[in-house]
Amino acid sequence: MAVYGVARTRSRLGGIAFLLCLSPMMVPFIVTAIALFYLFARMGLVASDIGITIGHTVIAMPVVFMVMLATFKGYDWKLDAAAATLGAGRLRTFWRITLPQVAGGLAVGFVTGFLQSFEELTVALFVGGGIKTTLPKQMWDEILLQVSPVIAAASVVVLIVVIVMFAIMEMLQARRSRTPGSAATTDS
Repeated sequence: MAVYGVARTRSRLGGIAFLLCLSPMMVPFIVTAIALFYLFARMGLVASDIGITIGHTVIAMPVVFMVMLATFKGYDWKLDAAAATLGAGRLRTFWRITLPQVAGGLAVGFVTGFLQSFEELTVALFVGGGIKTTLPKQMWDEILLQVSPVIAAASVVVLIVVIVMFAIMEMLQARRSRTPGSAATTDS
């Protein structure tokens, strides 16, 4: 929703929101992880699922923000105006017009955000407090402490999940381009 607002506005507030959403990307992840550790220690969120979730969301948000901003920059806002002139309210326009048009970008944002979060180890190390563990942290511990086939098996499973996610995105994109009235079929 932040991207939707930034893409629609031309005010200074939009520029400030843009910089605020990208700020975690400008700071090294280790600094962000340490800052989150100290903040969450005061709030009692260290070694909690909520703390780890918030930490990974902060790390992944800039990547998803940029993907979605690029998606909305290519969006034809005249479609929203046309829906409004036909009597659709803002919520109905968003659900029936805007969301289906940006669904591909939303899927790409989800996958890239997931991959960004998955590869981030420092948040899991600091915010997890040594008690809570994520799959990347468990893989790191296994590599450091012992050599076992579990790491290879987990890596294969993760690779298969990522391949399946990309295959589903490609199938949805191909199906969307074949549907009547889509941009790909009307341009040809």
